[in-house]
Amino acid sequence: MNTTSAPSLRARSFRIIGDEFACGSFFVKEREMKDISVKLGSIAAVAFVVLPASHSQAAYVTGYEWNRQAVWNGGTGDGTGNFNPNNDSLGNPAWRYAAFGGGSLGSASPWWSQGPGSWLGSYAAPSGNRWYGGSAICERTQLIQEFGGGACPVVEWFNPTGDEATVRVHGQFNFGWGLGANNPVEFAIATRDRTTNAASLLFAGGASPSGPTLAMFDFQTTVSSNQSLVFTFRATSGSQGFYTMSDAFSIGYLVPTPSAASMLAVGVLGLARRRREP
Repeated sequence: MNTTSAPSLRARSFRIIGDEFACGSFFVKEREMKDISVKLGSIAAVAFVVLPASHSQAAYVTGYEWNRQAVWNGGTGDGTGNFNPNNDSLGNPAWRYAAFGGGSLGSASPWWSQGPGSWLGSYAAPSGNRWYGGSAICERTQLIQEFGGGACPVVEWFNPTGDEATVRVHGQFNFGWGLGANNPVEFAIATRDRTTNAASLLFAGGASPSGPTLAMFDFQTTVSSNQSLVFTFRATSGSQGFYTMSDAFSIGYLVPTPSAASMLAVGVLGLARRRREP
């Protein structure tokens, strides 16, 4: 089995320039604060305005783990997208089930980069409700591609923290072939910007019935508030059978990265404190 990995994404940065606190295009200049009367109440008000994180977002702490099987919801079984995405244990949307179409890993438009794709609907099955669309199926413990069709199953993790975060992605994929399926498969883990749809490959490889069928991974990456992580696979070809990818992985919250707003609050409070000094 061949695998490739890409370096972690860079975190956003801020900088202090002279007496100016710079964050994006917003500047707070010390000289503009000469006539400001610094009071405890006003400082608290500033902190309240620029730090509007919800209670559920604030509850994410280092060590929190996202695991899709732990919060699995197969929907209502009536073809609708109700409960897609699934919420995490804190009640925030975290796991989207979708289908992407596109070319192979080596193509100009690989399937893993072709989001947002199509949202899957919920349909009843003997094993319970599952997410289904075209040739793509997402179940609690595995992804399935029917007949090597053009719709490739995708599990997409939304970053629900409301901020940039460094996470550990660790676990494994195990591949299977059924009902006459015998072609190689390709798999990928990537980031996707939900605003621009820009995608970046983090981990990828291939497997075949005659070779190792298990792919293990453990890496860290930084995900911005508008990015997601894509987990997906595809059959390279084929017109019969079922291709499966059993997944067992978790996403661990390692380092909450301070937001631009929180750093702005620190800058304002720091400048205010300095003006009070004799």
